[in-house]
Amino acid sequence: MWIKERVIYKLSKKIKLLERVEFYKRLFTANDLVFDIGANIGNRVDPFLKIGAKVVAVEPNPKLAKQLKKKYGSKVNVVQKIIGEKNGVTDLYINNSDVLSSASKEFIEKTKLTNRFGELSNQFDQTVEVEVVSIDKLFTKFGYPVFIKIDTEGFEYIILKTLKSNRVRGLSFEFALPESLDDVILSVEHLNNIGYKKFNIVFGESTAFISDKNMGFLDLVNLIRQLPKMTWGDIYAFNK
Repeated sequence: MWIKERVIYKLSKKIKLLERVEFYKRLFTANDLVFDIGANIGNRVDPFLKIGAKVVAVEPNPKLAKQLKKKYGSKVNVVQKIIGEKNGVTDLYINNSDVLSSASKEFIEKTKLTNRFGELSNQFDQTVEVEVVSIDKLFTKFGYPVFIKIDTEGFEYIILKTLKSNRVRGLSFEFALPESLDDVILSVEHLNNIGYKKFNIVFGESTAFISDKNMGFLDLVNLIRQLPKMTWGDIYAFNK
């Protein structure tokens, strides 16, 4: 039975990878530069590389950054830092489940109130100090990417509001309702103001947009306000 379950797990993982490859191929192609901010263990790095993209993986958790470097070697530029408003240092609160680690104390407190992560909501037991750099420093060092994926457990707005233009063709950022509702609205308002006029949503770990056609800013905001509690996923923004 264990062998059968293991085979099924590997097969489902392979299918998910192929689904992600097909999804992201619509957003960028081989040799395009992409940033994965909040790379964790590389769940998005894998399909990015399969497509042939040049990947910059930003992961502040020292443990996970080390794993990424070991796993990908020279194939990926791993940046062990937090992207923020000002250069300096800040605390990263590490959860017993590495995927939940966050630099947002406010987001952590909100997830405790909603019990979003169950028992893990109260298991941010370790804190490490991590260097903070502006996203402009990444642009200066690596160039402007075609696409940016942001998944930073409540720190998304802090990153997004540092963008000054829509020079990056497309981006995605994770949202969780109700905890990040205010930040989500502020995020899409800012993106709209700097030139991102088309939006879409993917719920959970799906690889399908909710609509075949991208929507405008106001339609997106209205939709977000109507979504039920405990909804999560990724919002996508495009400059045309």
